[in-house]
Amino acid sequence: MSSSHPSSTPEPSIVMVPVPVHRLTEVYELLGRPPADEADGDGGSSVSAWSTDDLARLHQMLGPDSAARAFLDHCSAQPEQSVWYGTVCDALGRSHNSVRSEMAGFTRRLKSRFGRDDWPFRAEWVDGRALYTIDTETARAWLRVSGQDPEAAT
Repeated sequence: MSSSHPSSTPEPSIVMVPVPVHRLTEVYELLGRPPADEADGDGGSSVSAWSTDDLARLHQMLGPDSAARAFLDHCSAQPEQSVWYGTVCDALGRSHNSVRSEMAGFTRRLKSRFGRDDWPFRAEWVDGRALYTIDTETARAWLRVSGQDPEAAT
């Protein structure tokens, strides 16, 4: 049978691909992005604006020791600057795998409670390292709703 003839067997909708553990976070993030023909084309995850009300709801939803809250706190402390995944894991005193697992659950909760596929911060990979950033407006709103805004105290 020639390879130019269409196969009568349908293509599988899911394939199993071995992935090195240290690259698993990248694979999860890639699968969470829109397909290439729908993405913004810049290699990072897309983030649409989060309202202050939604950030306040998110703050109430997250426990004080949650990984997502740690990412938001670290990124918001230095908006528009990259925060390495390992920095947040170290600050939490938890393994990369533990944080990765929790962030997968966080993604599912955002979908079910907010109807969103995007985090309030941006993820991208540079030289095999996961880096996270947050825009200034979202960072300011997060700091306000989480009680960390020094201007709110004056």
